[in-house]
Amino acid sequence: MTTTVDVLRGSHIKAGDTLPAFRAKLLEEGDGFNLTDYDVTMKMKLAEGDSLTVDDTATTDQENRGIVEYEWSADETNTAGTYEIQFVADDGAGNVISFPNSGFARLYIEGGLD
Repeated sequence: MTTTVDVLRGSHIKAGDTLPAFRAKLLEEGDGFNLTDYDVTMKMKLAEGDSLTVDDTATTDQENRGIVEYEWSADETNTAGTYEIQFVADDGAGNVISFPNSGFARLYIEGGLD
């Protein structure tokens, strides 16, 4: 089974920005994964980093289509760079699935002029 992430919005932002929220579609074999009864966590780190910048709950929107959204807090977007992102869906009954299951989704935070 192949899982992927289609980034719908927010793949490129400026340092310190909290909008737009990061919005993605979680796919299994190319179709939106039904997230009904799943809790979804977004994990993010600098591509060259070791520690997570984000390890927090993502909001499901249109959960039967696999749409998730993560709203930034200012301290999560302060550092410019390329970030790796993965989502983990857990149904609480021992079923856990990662998106993507190979590689990562990407976020680029560009430095500002301040």
